[in-house]
Amino acid sequence: MAGNLPRVLFLALITCGMPGVGSGSSGGTSSNSQVAKPSRGITPGTYDTPISVSISDFDSAATICYTTTGSTPSTSSTLYSGPIQVASGDTTTIEAIAVKSGSAESAIASGTYHVKDWVAVGTAGFTSGSAIYTRIAIDSSGTPYIAYRDGAQSNAATVMKYSGGSWANVGNAGFSAGSVTGLEFALDSNGVPAVAYSDDANSSYETVMQYNGSSWSSLGGAGFTPAAAFDTSLAFNGTVPYVSFVDC
Repeated sequence: MAGNLPRVLFLALITCGMPGVGSGSSGGTSSNSQVAKPSRGITPGTYDTPISVSISDFDSAATICYTTTGSTPSTSSTLYSGPIQVASGDTTTIEAIAVKSGSAESAIASGTYHVKDWVAVGTAGFTSGSAIYTRIAIDSSGTPYIAYRDGAQSNAATVMKYSGGSWANVGNAGFSAGSVTGLEFALDSNGVPAVAYSDDANSSYETVMQYNGSSWSSLGGAGFTPAAAFDTSLAFNGTVPYVSFVDC
């Protein structure tokens, strides 16, 4: 009888990674409404430490599909199942859509996340030998300088600066008369570098040297302290140097 004809039930489910019925772009089924755009648990931007980016949607029945490759997300993209990790040094753009059977897929939610990391200034290991008592200073133009006891120069003092994409010696490498201990480093108000150290060539008495534009020369004479000096500190008031030390 006509009233007893069997009925056929059609069930459509849309999911990431598979073609489905109900997507606004599928063209096969009319959409009742558009799914809300996904929201992110962390605002896009730059972060100091690794982060986990969660994605959710106002419609709890919706499924979230996303990409991290720069490609436009679709129902064949990765199914969101948990927070997305962004590691140190990484820059990741997360683009996501929400989809649900019978509704048009959402607008794309897009955000870029960057996590900072240390990067080498110039080539790693740029010194010619071992470096001890390393000290750093940066001049008013942003140029970094380093001073150190140079193992390739019989433990004498060397100062280098970063310029033009590489590190170069300021004056001669190993310019001190002998090996140095407790090296300290500072720039005066004009950006002129100076070092202070316990001078092994002068019975560990204190010596201060400053760069004059072509070479290094002592200020006030080498080994000027009344006795051996250790735990040195160096600072400038304008162009006037001040040194503190433990007097032995």
